[in-house]
This record gives sequence, structure tokens and C-alpha cells, in this order.
Amino acid sequence: MLLNRRELLVGSAATVALGVQVATVPDPAVAQTPESQSEGTLLDMTFRRDWQPDGKAQGAFYRIILDPGQSLTYLPGPYCGCSGETIKEGTAAEVIMSGAYSISLDRPFIVRRATGVDEEVEPETDVILGTGDAAIYPDALAFGDLRNDGTEPITIFGASITSLDRDEGTFTPELPEEMSTRLSVAIYDAWKTLGDGDIEAVIGRRVLEPGSSSDPYPIDGLESIHVQAGELESSTIPPGESVPIGDPRFIATGGTVAFRQYTPGTQRLLENPFENPATLITLSFRSGR
Repeated sequence: MLLNRRELLVGSAATVALGVQVATVPDPAVAQTPESQSEGTLLDMTFRRDWQPDGKAQGAFYRIILDPGQSLTYLPGPYCGCSGETIKEGTAAEVIMSGAYSISLDRPFIVRRATGVDEEVEPETDVILGTGDAAIYPDALAFGDLRNDGTEPITIFGASITSLDRDEGTFTPELPEEMSTRLSVAIYDAWKTLGDGDIEAVIGRRVLEPGSSSDPYPIDGLESIHVQAGELESSTIPPGESVPIGDPRFIATGGTVAFRQYTPGTQRLLENPFENPATLITLSFRSGR
């Protein structure tokens, strides 16, 4: 039985069967973008329209770092950890880069193992995710117990779509310092260019060796690039041109190329003229095909 977001909300305390349709066949367009080259795609999935909040929304790229012994009571990824922020309706998906993440929530979600196998997780069920596993939350307005019971930090990269509606709501509990970081937010004006249907999200990893560069590639939808290690330069090539216009943008370790709306046909060029490899974590949002 296929459930929409509100049905998931109402039935969160019960055992719910998730009839999910999660993309497992690579999109040919993905093969032309940096997230699928070299290190490959970490997560390729579709946020169904009935998972997304009604009204105005925004997409976000986030990173979670959870030290050993730390725990949470709600999904922190879709939020900025700002004072006075309230829990909002939304949906999210994230991939475990390192560590062992223990999760039990008050509503169902999906675990995609590193092997590509999807598991439907019932409410109030403990599950442990390891490196390469992913969690997909049709309803990210969830509470429960999220823990790092291991001996090394957990690092997670994720994508979310959350409501922009303002209401009294429930205030988000304070997060551990430096625990959750919003890397980039696709504001509403840019987000609405993706339309009102399903949204594809691809999280990937790539290493640019010293002296190397990507081939110019079209920016399809909205894209954000986080430099996990090293340094790089990013340029854009306007439609109809063959070379970048203006100086490239320098991005150091921990920096992010933010989501931005570009004229259709704009291409991106990534270069590493520096002495060390550059490791990139990318997120692309595209209209569902």
C-alpha cells in the first residue's frame, strides 16, 4: 500500500508497510556529472511528490558529525540548529560516510544497504547503519533515538526538502556544538524551477588529482559541491561559450559551492591546480523524469 506523507504522520505509532519506489537504475545523465565519476554515486533516489511538503519549500545539502556517546531525539539534518527554529514537515535522505549509526524512530523509514538492498523499517525498531548504508525518510518530522554507540565519529551527508511555512510548532532541541551543518540551501526562487513533481537527488563522491580537471558538464537542475579535503577551482561557462568567463572561484577544505539557478545550457568546469588531491561530495537535485 502506498502511503503519502500525511498518512505516515497519522500512522506513525502503528506498524506501517512502506510501498516505496526508490530508483536503482542509474540515470544516463548522472554518468556525465562529477558525482558519478571516479569514486561514484553514493545515493541516487527520488523524493516522491506525496513525500514533499505542500506550499513553499526549499532543498538543502547537509552534513552531520556525531561524536562517540552523543545522541539525538529528532532528525537534525533538515534543520540549521538555529535558536528558535521549529520542527517542520519535510522529507530527507542521507548516506553514512563513516561510523555506526543507531536509529529508532516513531515512524517508518527505509534503509538502503551498501549492497543496494532496501529494507523497510517499522516504527520503534532499532537498526544500525554502517559505512555506505543510507537512510531514506519519507516523513522527516520524526522523533526517536539516534545514537553513536561506537568508538569513532559518525559522518553523514544528506539531502532534504522542508516546508517554509511558519507556525508555532515544536522547537528543535539544542544540538551538540558543530554536530550539524547546513552546507547549502536552495532558496525558494531557485527551488521552484524544479517544478511540482517528483525530485531526483544524487549524492556522490569524487577525487580530483593534482593537475587534473573535469570535462565541462551541463548543470542540470540545482547542484552543490562540498570540498571535504584539498582545494579546487570552480568556473562556469555561459551558454554558447566554450571557455569560462571571469576568474575561477577558489574553494578550500570545508568550503561549498552553493546551489544557484543558472541559465539553461550553463556548464561547470572543476580544476585542481594544487599539490594535493581534492575530495568532493556533491548533491544534485533534478526534476523527476
